[in-house]
Amino acid sequence: MISKVQISFSWWKKTDKPGRIDLLLMIILLMVTTLFFLYGDVLATIEHSFNFLDSVFSGKFLDFYQVAIDHSSFGHPAVYEFPIYIVFAIWNLPIYLINKAMPFDYLNSFPCLLWSKLMIVFFVLLAVKVLIKIGEELNISKEHCKWVAFFFLTASTVIIPAFMLVQYDIISIVFMLLGIYCYMKNNLKGFILWFLLANTFKLFAIFIFIPLILLKEKRLIRICLYTLAGLSGIFLCKILYHSNAAYLASTKKFSSTMLDRLQTTTTSLQWQYDGFVLPLFLVLIIGICIFCYWKKCENSELQNRFAIYIPLVVFLGFVALVPFNPYWMILVAPYMVLMPFITPKHLKLNILLETLTGAVLVWLSVMINYPVFGRNIFDRMLLPKIISSTSLP
Repeated sequence: MISKVQISFSWWKKTDKPGRIDLLLMIILLMVTTLFFLYGDVLATIEHSFNFLDSVFSGKFLDFYQVAIDHSSFGHPAVYEFPIYIVFAIWNLPIYLINKAMPFDYLNSFPCLLWSKLMIVFFVLLAVKVLIKIGEELNISKEHCKWVAFFFLTASTVIIPAFMLVQYDIISIVFMLLGIYCYMKNNLKGFILWFLLANTFKLFAIFIFIPLILLKEKRLIRICLYTLAGLSGIFLCKILYHSNAAYLASTKKFSSTMLDRLQTTTTSLQWQYDGFVLPLFLVLIIGICIFCYWKKCENSELQNRFAIYIPLVVFLGFVALVPFNPYWMILVAPYMVLMPFITPKHLKLNILLETLTGAVLVWLSVMINYPVFGRNIFDRMLLPKIISSTSLP
């Protein structure tokens, strides 16, 4: 009897890689959150991906933002730069073609919504693949790389924004991770190209792009050239539509809101001097840039580690010092799950910190943005197909 108990406990102590029970629970978690949850924000983007396809196929690409205004079921214009609608349009092309042949209400069709949601799942899985590649560059063992993947796929900072709220910051995260992987491989062109693309989605990527350039390059002219190259994609987006009234009307308010979030944290989180106010997040970014320019890494291994430390500090600072949005917690996830295995000496402590960070961010999400987690998050997916809507609380 004792030997059987010892064997049982020894099985539970096998933690060199995720076990079958771990994987089964993870699959159940991902399936449930994929099939049962969807927050309504993504519906407007799905519709605008159809508007984008309409404008392209009619030869009116530059009229896209006007088409999006004229054909909006939710009253929301296309507020992002056009590359994000390209990604959605490519993925939703099958639904678009079916809808053209046999018109139907695709915004209230469970199979169509599930198809669109699977795009986010696809990018999450891409992020996992790149994370494993990055882990190998950081000399993390293959077994521990499996734990990196497991931690990422089960992190609350991934499950809530990607699988429940169906937000698409994961797309730019994949491009950032690909850029960091190229950075670690000393592929400067690849690094700049991937960050060029990431910057066209949302400008979160610029917060780590410039510090990483400063960490690697100390010549000012090259720093300026690399920075301009990485921002050329967003410049192109602006130039294409610079005189388009519909584009300006659609994106101006959203851009202003984002800038306000960066500039007007809270009065208690601002650095003030002689009447001049500078938000602490910008102070943090400036400080990180100075540190990276000053820092000289003795070898590529140390530089690769800093390529993870810097984004972690930047994005933790972002969610801590900028008015919080639950969509953005996913920005910290890739770097938090790598930390325990970069510093194996503090493995358990870093795992605990990753768990606590996720718990705090979830708590903030519920406290600050509680309407997001209301009943309507269930209304469009599988649950109403199983249980009558009148039976739901």
